[in-house]
Parts: sequence; structure tokens; C-alpha cells
Amino acid sequence: MNLTAFGLASLIGMAATAPAAAAEPAHPTIRHIAGGPRASSLDAAKTAVLVIDFQNEYFDAKAAPGFAGGRMVIPDGQAALRQAKRVVDFADAHGIRVIHVQHVLPAGAPLFAQGSINAAFHRDLQPRQGETVVQKDNVSVFAGASAAVLDQVLKNAGIDTSKVAVRTSGPAVDIYVNLQNRESGGTVDAATYLALVAQITDAVKNAADTNPRFNTSLKNGKIFTVVETRPQQCDAGTGLCTSKTIGQDFGDVFALMAPGYNFDGIQNPGVARLGDAPFNAATTMLSMPNFYGAHGHDPELAVMSATFIAAGPEIRHNTTIRRCATSTWRRPS
Repeated sequence: MNLTAFGLASLIGMAATAPAAAAEPAHPTIRHIAGGPRASSLDAAKTAVLVIDFQNEYFDAKAAPGFAGGRMVIPDGQAALRQAKRVVDFADAHGIRVIHVQHVLPAGAPLFAQGSINAAFHRDLQPRQGETVVQKDNVSVFAGASAAVLDQVLKNAGIDTSKVAVRTSGPAVDIYVNLQNRESGGTVDAATYLALVAQITDAVKNAADTNPRFNTSLKNGKIFTVVETRPQQCDAGTGLCTSKTIGQDFGDVFALMAPGYNFDGIQNPGVARLGDAPFNAATTMLSMPNFYGAHGHDPELAVMSATFIAAGPEIRHNTTIRRCATSTWRRPS
């Protein structure tokens, strides 16, 4: 899949036309910086352009008649808008699918409120007939329920989404990118690999439980307490670097859930938690498990310490056993 995401920040300052071949382009792309080959062609049937967050909230009062201006105005937003229009015109002229992503929060929210002029698309980059619109309720379109929606949209368009593999055990997850020259049958080039790892890391770090019945033990509602990423640069080459926290066989992103959360034990059929939407196998992220307790978490956490109680004629009163062995582990075994 050739998935090209165009958000405001990524378009600011881009060259108006594709740079000519040179030792160092004036505006180097991520692909160039990573040493990846320059794309010579795109398969329109397997390519999509994502137009992300071109909404009035990011622009000043000129964005719409009677508009007072957004609360998150982006410097040089007009330059980004002009470049985005060029990309969309190119996609339309060559039969490439265009998907507009719109950030929408509940009515009355301070930002991107549903139905407000702030949440509306900029008048100069409105979705055209035949173009898809995906709404997200998260900073990243690659996180939360919107990720499943976007994935389905891409699949419906015939786009290959098999660029990553996920392996879980208990509360731990390893996420592997299908990198060329590393994985058997790898399809992802070095530049795309770096972008994917960054997107995955951002999505995992920002994964949150918003249900107040269950998230009271979480810090800022974040589900993952540990998120480690494979180093980007080393003598071994892209995708082969290691560190004190990322070993050779680890995923490109490794994450550990907070105690009380677990990948295992999803009931069949699934059971929604109190306060959540009805269970949907395709989109539900958190549900009731078929067991209670916790295993596989960081054994250094105080909440993972065991309590040992004994009574009998030879047991002294008010005695504390300061330390005992543990069989808990931190990552999949």
C-alpha cells in the first residue's frame, strides 16, 4: 500500500513541485533522509492520499464568512493549504483515491465541536464528489475506534494494509513492521518503516481508557505504562538496531499495559463494560475479560507484590517477610 498522509505540519514549506534529482534536495523528504530509493511510480489502484485536519479550527477568520478564527491557528497554514490542493488535484487527475479525515468531538467541546463552523472543512479544500470522509475522535487517525474505520475504508478501496504484525502475551505487545531486507517477503522500504514506527508509537502512547468506571488507576487515562521503540540509527542498519530495552527479537515497538489491563481473556461473545458502547468485534478496544487477576506485568511495580498470610503455633505475630521470590515477567516469553 502506498499510503501518503498529508496533514498541515507535513505540508508547510514543501516545494511546489517535485524536486529534481540532486545530492541534497532543498526540502528533503523522510524517504530521502532515511536513504530510501525515490519512488519512480505509484499504482493508482493501490494508493490513497489522506488529507488530514484541514479544518477551520486551524485557520484564521479568512477561512469562512462570519468566522471569528480558530483556536489553534497554524503558522503558514495557507501555504500548506495550497500544497494540499495541488496533491488532491494530482490524485483526482490520476484516479488515486482521496480520503479526508475530520477531527470531530461532541457538541459543546472547546475544540472541533460537532456541528460547529470550527470543525468544518476549510472552504478551499472541501471533499469532492466521490471522495471519502472519515471522522476521528482522537488526535491521531491511527488510534482508537477511528483506526478500525480507516482500516476498513482502505481495505474496501483494495489497498493492502498488511504492513505490520502484532504479537501479544498478557499485558505485553510486540509490533513488527514488515521491513524489506529484514523480514522474509518484506514489503516496507526504509523511509516508510520510519514513518510507520513513529505513527505506531504515537498511537500506543496516546491510547486511553475514557471510561471513568474503570480508568481510576491510570495516569492521565493512558493504558500503556511502558512504550519502547527500536533505535533508528546504528551501524547495523535501519530496523536492526538494539538498545538496553529493545533486543534483537523484540518488535519495532514494544509496549506494556498498566496493571488491570490485559490482551488475554476476551469473552466469546464479547461483553461490553458498563458505560461503554455495545460490544462490536471490529471496533471495540476494551471489554470485560473472562478471568480476573493480573500476570506478566513489571515485577518491580509495588502493586505486583504478593501478600503471604500464614497462621499456626510456630508463626510469630506481627512478622513481616520483606522479600520473596517472584515468577512474574515483563514481556512475552
